[in-house]
Amino acid sequence: EHHNLSKENKQYTLEYNIPEKQETINGLSDIRIRPSAIILFCLIVSVIILATNTVLYYLKTRASSTAKTPISESSITQNPTVSNIMTTESAPINKSQQIETSIVLSGALMAEDKRVALINNDVYEIGESIDEKIITNISLNEVELLDKNGVRTIIKVKK
Repeated sequence: EHHNLSKENKQYTLEYNIPEKQETINGLSDIRIRPSAIILFCLIVSVIILATNTVLYYLKTRASSTAKTPISESSITQNPTVSNIMTTESAPINKSQQIETSIVLSGALMAEDKRVALINNDVYEIGESIDEKIITNISLNEVELLDKNGVRTIIKVKK
């Protein structure tokens, strides 16, 4: 009988010790996280990610809008005093002509540093040539051309 009692005590001791070992192994097993805490954590992380992306996007677009465009070959001829044609010409610079030619100016657009003209249904910039004449200036109503003899030609918008 004493032997049976000690067996029961050992079983009770074993059963009692098993949960203690589980608690020490899994110390966090009794901690329960509320669903509202999980939702709040996810919301905070989402707001942080959204704010970071917004700031990065703003910085990227601001940097790209203020970045200077690379210098092209046509920008050399935008200033007539720097142009090779102007230094080698023999005729006076002030000669201007307003003539009707096969060049038809349909319109012009100006945006910040860039000016373009729609001539004969093609887009041209300052410094490009058309009919052996170089475009030296573009305004909203007219385009100024310079030929190799130094003669300036003004083409007005066709209405």
